[in-house]
Amino acid sequence: MYLRFLSRSVLALLAAGFVLAPLPRVSLASSAAGATANGVTANGGVTNGGVARPSCPGWDGWETWDDFAADGTFCVPATREALPEPIEWVACDPLVNMPAGCQQMNIAWQAQSPEIGAAISGWVDEAGKIFLQFARNAMAGPTPWRMLVVAEADGPVHSAFLDSSGLNPTWTFTPGTEMAGVRQGRFAFTIHRWDIKENFPEAVVGGTVGDLVPKPLHVWKASNGHAVGVSSELWATRDPGEIRFGTWGDPLEPAITASDVGGGQQVRLFPFGDFAVWNRSSYPASELWAYKAGEGAYSLVEFGGDPLKNVDGFGTDGTHMVWVETQINKPYTVTPFEVGPRDLMVSPYSETQAGLSSKRINSFPSKYSLIAPFIVGCGYAAHGAGIDGQVHLFRLNDGHSWQLPTSGCTPPDLSEDLCSIYPIAVTCNEIFVYTAGKTRTITRFEIDALGPSAPPR
Repeated sequence: MYLRFLSRSVLALLAAGFVLAPLPRVSLASSAAGATANGVTANGGVTNGGVARPSCPGWDGWETWDDFAADGTFCVPATREALPEPIEWVACDPLVNMPAGCQQMNIAWQAQSPEIGAAISGWVDEAGKIFLQFARNAMAGPTPWRMLVVAEADGPVHSAFLDSSGLNPTWTFTPGTEMAGVRQGRFAFTIHRWDIKENFPEAVVGGTVGDLVPKPLHVWKASNGHAVGVSSELWATRDPGEIRFGTWGDPLEPAITASDVGGGQQVRLFPFGDFAVWNRSSYPASELWAYKAGEGAYSLVEFGGDPLKNVDGFGTDGTHMVWVETQINKPYTVTPFEVGPRDLMVSPYSETQAGLSSKRINSFPSKYSLIAPFIVGCGYAAHGAGIDGQVHLFRLNDGHSWQLPTSGCTPPDLSEDLCSIYPIAVTCNEIFVYTAGKTRTITRFEIDALGPSAPPR
């Protein structure tokens, strides 16, 4: 399964939540602004207390960033002119067997695998511009570095955050997990101590797309990792035990815990506008729960307490909502594990259970749990099947589908293969996919070049 491609830090944080945006105030948990704890400092995002930031050693036009982790080696561009070069697209590797309609992001830095990390997010704005958050891991050069960027697919880089610590960092950053590092004009990521394995200091950092200097949004003195994600109106944090929401400019609200929603783990959070959806999972059953700013938590998709009915993979673009419903024949504790029908469901966007009008459009072609959301856009929805090399694109009006191109992708040696791992963004004309194997990069496929579609099953 594509879990094999995820880094240690990403795997540790996939069991966590969300946060982001440039705020006039910063909410700190168990840490006062300017205080220190285990090397942690936070000054609420103020530029060094109003004093000019020191220059970044070895990086002309860059300056140090010490709003959190003052002993870290983080830097940001001093001006927009210092931002790195835009994404360069080149013809796809011949392995793809697509002489037209396929381009790959050129790895122009001195990369060491994973060349772009494994947690990548995408967002398509109302004008059709595609924004991507990914890491440039230049760890093979004489002075290794990592850089987290938010860039337009066909335009400039809007922000860049440098970690110049090299191969043995004390602090490190992790891109936003759960496909929510950039969304609706916001971006976020986390910073945490790398040399402490448990109860490490951690901060959520982020801003508005275009901010050169991201701000700490929330700080933990002792954490075991949080997933983070954003939307235009909300920021949130999640670990398996609780979810916390905040609207921009306000502190986090009280936690939503398992006892507040009927038990289980709270996982796979998807914020959108002032609304959010997540899975309340009590294996093997699960339901969709929702949050609305000012209204709190409530059930969105449920099955009357059926202990073997499961819902997963929720995603939306504000027009359609997409998810998979599964009937479990035998749970994981029974060998062999068996699932019954897996139905791909679509509904017009609704923030209430009464407003949903879902219908089945196809079956979902895998028995594996969906650990990421559907990527939805312009009447399409895409998802990885949980098997290396299998990404499927579905047309929502009739359920027809395509399997994205792949080559080889036969474990254990993928070094000469090209595997479509998971989708990142979908437009009316293209799908952007994280591909791995010979090179880890972003590949964009023209939908019209994918060939004939398969009918629903």
